[in-house]
Amino acid sequence: MDAMNESAYEIKGDLFKTNARIEEAFVEYSKAIQINPESSSTMSSLGDVLKYKGRLTEALVHYKQSLRLKIN
Repeated sequence: MDAMNESAYEIKGDLFKTNARIEEAFVEYSKAIQINPESSSTMSSLGDVLKYKGRLTEALVHYKQSLRLKIN
């Protein structure tokens, strides 16, 4: 896998999230965001896993950022 391919990390995160492997999804989404902090879909997915982990304040921050990115 190309270490700079944010989409690959996002897809891996999606697969982990779908299979309730939340910690692994969190790691993959975090890697994708490090590569491209302007990805609204990854930002929203990261919010999803934070919500699932009970980290609601952090999830809300990521959801708001995702919306800002979609608007711009």
